[in-house]
Parts: sequence; structure tokens; C-alpha cells
Amino acid sequence: MLPCARDHQNGATLSAPILIKKYPNRRLYHTAERRYINLDDIQALVRADVHFKVVDSTNQEDLTRRVLVQVILEQMKEFDPIVPVEFLKFLIKSGGTSS
Repeated sequence: MLPCARDHQNGATLSAPILIKKYPNRRLYHTAERRYINLDDIQALVRADVHFKVVDSTNQEDLTRRVLVQVILEQMKEFDPIVPVEFLKFLIKSGGTSS
């Protein structure tokens, strides 16, 4: 079971995110639990409202957005499309703009 980022003494949410390292072999490592996780585990963290950050293990680049997009893409394979085509086109058209 993945832990929530909470202080168990008073129930307050901790401010520091859980660190997840992404290795060159594309594996994700949950540093708090000291174990490898997969995209389903990332999805569970999101659903549990756990504050986390995914970083590249070699250069510490923030990869959180990329991993979240991977989760969405995996969901789209399994279920009816959860994101309308027109919205995806909008995202592609607006990519790189500052608005």
C-alpha cells in the first residue's frame, strides 16, 4: 500500500513531496518505500491526493508531467477515450505558447 504524505501524529499533510526517481531503464523508484513502482502505483498516488515529484535519477530533471501524461495514455488504451479528440488537438496546437 502506498503511503499518503501525512503526519501520522496530527493528521496534517506534509509539505515535502514524496520523491520518485526515474531510471534510464524507465523504472520508477519510490524513495520513501524503497521499492520500484509502476504507472498503476502513480495513478493510485494521484487518486489518494499524495504530493509527489518524479525526477530523472541522473540529472534531477523534473519528469512529473511526462509521467502523468504516460498514465493518461495508458488509461486511454484500456477504456473508452477519456479525453475528446478535439481537446487533444487543442493541446497540440497550444503547445509551446505562454497563454
